Amino acid sequence: MQVGKSASRQVGKWVMGAGVVLAVQFFADVRMAAYTLVVAMALVLVWGLGARCQGPGRAFGLWLWALSLVIFAGLAACQWLPLVALLPETTRASMTLHDAAAWSLPWRYLVGLLLADHGGFHEWMTYVSVGILVWTVVGVRTLWRQWERRWLVGWLVSLLVGAAWFSLGGNGGLFQVLWRVVPGLGLLRVPPRAWVLVVFAMAVLAGLGVEGAEEQRSRGAREQRNRKWRQVGRWLRLGVGMFPPLLVAGYWLLVGVPPLNVVMFGVVLPGSVGLVLWADGRGSRKQEAGRWWVGVGAVLLIALDLLVVDATLVEARSPEEVFADGRAAAEWLAAQPGRFRVYSPSYSIPQHVAELYGLELADGVDPLQLRVYADYLTRAAGLESQGYSVTLPPFPEEADVRTALKDAVPDAEMLGWLGVRYVAAAFPIADDRLQPVGRFDGVYVYQNEEAQPVADTGWGGGIVLADGTVLFRYRPWAVYAGWAVSGATVVGLLAGWLVSWLRKRRADG
Repeated sequence: MQVGKSASRQVGKWVMGAGVVLAVQFFADVRMAAYTLVVAMALVLVWGLGARCQGPGRAFGLWLWALSLVIFAGLAACQWLPLVALLPETTRASMTLHDAAAWSLPWRYLVGLLLADHGGFHEWMTYVSVGILVWTVVGVRTLWRQWERRWLVGWLVSLLVGAAWFSLGGNGGLFQVLWRVVPGLGLLRVPPRAWVLVVFAMAVLAGLGVEGAEEQRSRGAREQRNRKWRQVGRWLRLGVGMFPPLLVAGYWLLVGVPPLNVVMFGVVLPGSVGLVLWADGRGSRKQEAGRWWVGVGAVLLIALDLLVVDATLVEARSPEEVFADGRAAAEWLAAQPGRFRVYSPSYSIPQHVAELYGLELADGVDPLQLRVYADYLTRAAGLESQGYSVTLPPFPEEADVRTALKDAVPDAEMLGWLGVRYVAAAFPIADDRLQPVGRFDGVYVYQNEEAQPVADTGWGGGIVLADGTVLFRYRPWAVYAGWAVSGATVVGLLAGWLVSWLRKRRADG
């Protein structure tokens, strides 16, 4: 009975911990929490349908999973309830398939699993280290030999393949089907971000592969029967390990100094294969230190590989460089009296620079925009609605934001109703109602003669024009309801923990 109570307490901790961790992840990044839910649902599906999970055990496991979701939903209600209430009012809710499939992963970038794209486009970065790839194969082999754990191989490999296929987006076919049939999927964009699930699956399999390589194997009759195949496997791995150094040497002799990614391929792959061969042929395997060094060597080699890749993706800049763009114009605007807004059709004053000088911008970059405001500012910018865009005003795809809207004439009156007194652009603007006041480091600054005072939105907040027209009025009921639910969940969890603690004390005597 005591063992049963102890196990029950442990299960309760895991259930509560899973719900809390998922809620924290939701607070940090809603998209990553959505992908985590996909992982959890795939796990429950594979485990629940598994032959080893039948009867009461299956029902109990599903009940625990549902309880974790309830805890997550309760804790995160302070964020997801306001989000759900606001989403219908945003441009995100009207995204098309084309909008959602932005930056779909090209097929050729799957080669990035073998060869790192140093300094490449971050949304198409598929490299997870060839060392991880080697240990993933070992992990699959290790798990497949254990009948009771084969379901784990099915889950992780299915997750890996499915996430890679989904990441292809408009180039793969799966994304289009799921986008039409899965509720809520239309709110996510850039399919390659699901590649994080590929990384997760491969990391788990690689870890299990290292763990399996460190375990002692039986030297009985079964090993005698499989000795021939084990020898063939060793020769194959030796061949795979020898190929990269030969490739690097051949490149050096025939072409010249090889690029860094090729050099790392020629070092990490044979190093990882060498660790596998060493782990597979350590005699009696009674050397505990040797077993330990397999894991350490694998981790260090993979870490070195990934640190080299990361170094090519990071660029260090001084604060002066970061805030140099548009700084002169921002300094002049910040010195002007009164409250006003600034509009730029060329993103001449970036948001971080405007924040530094306390300027209010009518334009900007935000993936979650209110539809009424986006439509209004698009028309005020002299443009037609172009569908979903993370920028406001929307810029044409693959265009230079500095000059993309040089032929568009802003509507000074509509900007004026928003309280826009100044327009900052990287190009001249021909409009009698926009009077030039100066040029600062290549940024033309104009004063809007149609500018009106910035309207007071009142306590509730919203978007109000200078003439009193209400474009949007925020109703914060969802915020209050969300905090009430989250607060009640926290109180409930604390009460449950207190009751469990008191029972434990009484049981201990």
